[in-house]
Amino acid sequence: MKRINLLFTGQELDENILEELPIQFYVSVLPFIKTELLTNKHLIEQLNFITESESQVIVTSNIAAKWITKYAINIPNWKIACMTGKTQDVFVTNEWKKLIVLTDQKSELLAENVEKVFSKSQKVYFITGDRHLNIIPLYLSKKGFDIETIITYHTKEVEQNMEVNYDGIIFLSPSAVKSFFRQHKISIEIPLFAIGETTATALKKIVFNPIITSSKPTQKILFHTIQQFFK
Repeated sequence: MKRINLLFTGQELDENILEELPIQFYVSVLPFIKTELLTNKHLIEQLNFITESESQVIVTSNIAAKWITKYAINIPNWKIACMTGKTQDVFVTNEWKKLIVLTDQKSELLAENVEKVFSKSQKVYFITGDRHLNIIPLYLSKKGFDIETIITYHTKEVEQNMEVNYDGIIFLSPSAVKSFFRQHKISIEIPLFAIGETTATALKKIVFNPIITSSKPTQKILFHTIQQFFK
């Protein structure tokens, strides 16, 4: 049985992923980015000021969701629009599920649905990281929404050496794509696996390799997709 070497470029591999993989798959975890939560007093005070009102909030990153649920003193009376997958899971795990009014896999579709559901007479808070895409705030601004972006974490590139010839490379974010290809060149034949459309789009802008995208933005579905590809 031929061994299949995979490179996982994300920060954290989900629990049980390796245990569920067939024996021929070998995964090297080399994070090409790291995130640092911002903990300054003013920012946390701003969060808890927002929690005191019935705010409209958009969250597209699980890191931002973790920051919110970590530093909010109380569960607020918000309307939350967020990405499906790990971002939504963070809110559900921390008992914020009832606040979620909209979800989607794609930023463009989430923005369109926010336009239909959120009120233009009330400010919208986009809580995110420093390397976020501007798709949602630009779209909503053009539609007449008052949108305020709150940066809750910084993303930094990580230098990594590659000493193995991989059969496939896995990406979870555009930031990891940028960091990886700033450091390395690869054969055009190596398949690249993206957790969602946003990451796949980032890959398409840089390389001409085969790009395989998970049907849902979860690591479990992504690794199932990888297994099917190598059958």
